[in-house]
Amino acid sequence: MIKKIPYDPATDMKILGTKAEAGDTNFSPLERIWFRPTLEIVGMQGGYIAAEGHSNIIPGNAMARITCRLVNNQDGKEIIDLIVKHINKNCPQGATVTYKFGKGYARPMQLPADTKEYRYISDVLSNIYGKQPLQLATGGSVGALLSIKEILGLYAYPLGFELSDEKWHAANEFFRVSSVRRGQLIYCNYLQHLADEESKLKK
Repeated sequence: MIKKIPYDPATDMKILGTKAEAGDTNFSPLERIWFRPTLEIVGMQGGYIAAEGHSNIIPGNAMARITCRLVNNQDGKEIIDLIVKHINKNCPQGATVTYKFGKGYARPMQLPADTKEYRYISDVLSNIYGKQPLQLATGGSVGALLSIKEILGLYAYPLGFELSDEKWHAANEFFRVSSVRRGQLIYCNYLQHLADEESKLKK
């Protein structure tokens, strides 16, 4: 799957605003992004935090906010327990650590590409874009997809229309009106294609 993706590390670094790749060099950049687990520090705070100035102090406390991306065969509770155990083991003498946990976690899942539902979506995307869609993996949290599979027994294939230069999740994120229109066309065409194909199966 990865070999089919037109990926340029330099372009990716430009979009991300970094000058160096990071991560386990035993895996390609896309393997690290798509299939490897992560532990990320997404926020830190401690000591003198005024925007300007100086204070000659020894900080009495510090805070870090972390998140993890789970992959196949990982359980959220087990990962949390392992992180807590590691931090406690390496806590300096005289210091104490307290934890505040988020509410729940989403387990990883992989959507198959050999179902009729996937074929219907692929047909419509090919029709609208004029080329076959590429299969991608991504690290994200869409817990509803897992719930739909567990409760209804169905795979729900998500569709995204944001382009790579539209600053995903950034303060200056934007979304082109043309992408909104294309999304409308795809959903309308999908529902019509779904009805047509399912009616053939009933004949």
